[in-house]
Amino acid sequence: MGRKRGRLRSGRSLNWWPVGKHVWLAKHLLRQLTNRDSRSAADHPIYPRGEAVARAKIDLGGQLASLFALAALTTVLIEGANWGWLSLQIIGLTVAFFLLSVLFLVIEARQSDPMLPLTLFRSPRFSVATSLGLLLSFPFYGLIFTLSLYFQQVCHYTPMQTGLAFLPVTGLLTLMNVYAGRLAAEREVRFPIVAGLVIGGAGFFWLAFAAHAGAGYAVILLPLLSIGAGVPLILPPVTSVVLASVDRPQVGLASATLNAGRQVCAAAGVAVLGSLVSTGHNFVAGFRVAMIVSGVIYIIGTVLAVWFLPGNNTPASFERER
Repeated sequence: MGRKRGRLRSGRSLNWWPVGKHVWLAKHLLRQLTNRDSRSAADHPIYPRGEAVARAKIDLGGQLASLFALAALTTVLIEGANWGWLSLQIIGLTVAFFLLSVLFLVIEARQSDPMLPLTLFRSPRFSVATSLGLLLSFPFYGLIFTLSLYFQQVCHYTPMQTGLAFLPVTGLLTLMNVYAGRLAAEREVRFPIVAGLVIGGAGFFWLAFAAHAGAGYAVILLPLLSIGAGVPLILPPVTSVVLASVDRPQVGLASATLNAGRQVCAAAGVAVLGSLVSTGHNFVAGFRVAMIVSGVIYIIGTVLAVWFLPGNNTPASFERER
């Protein structure tokens, strides 16, 4: 992590990712969608084996449009603070991203066997659950990056101490992931999602005001544990809702859509929140703004979950509906 900070120590920009990696990241995210044949419904553990799944044709136009759109987006997000958000390069790449995105939607709408069938998003349940997965990833992965810098630059931890400081959070993440599935099975899927968003959002706001130059590890540990307890409550039931919202042959595609979207938002979270902490010369002030933004995103997710997710469905009842 220390080698990736670029000129951040001097309070300037996050020049930590070579431009050549942007296309690699876009190709990696695209692969999540194009490998859907290997994630067919017949291979999914909760569905009967032996169901015939037609092999999809290669959607070359959609793949190329999405590849270059994602490459443009990741370049804008990662290099925006370095090149200047109003520079000609960033403005040009932003325009290219929107034009390529429109082109991708047109291709997918007209394609007989599209890489990403737009009909998936006709299901409000699928659209909302996928959006929640995206909203979860943006703040969380941005936190991992910015908190690593906070430990090393504000608390003056060594890389080893920084890694050890994450242990209570990662340990709690592991335990709560197991509990989230049980909770969704016993109650209903909306309950752990809303609870996780509220607990995690409270942790982000708490961390925003607890972090300061003289704060010790004990001061920020409780808000970190709040985030660590809230985040794993969200993803398992969100994944269940996404998979239960589509027909069985499209389970692999739905899973790939969720995974690819989460990785895009993870990269965006690292870039955007990282840019916030690198703006100006006060790292702590930028870190607070980044945490407040993260808390607001979780509030938005809470509203979406309360208004659009069914409040009386368990994973078993989803199966009966099918």
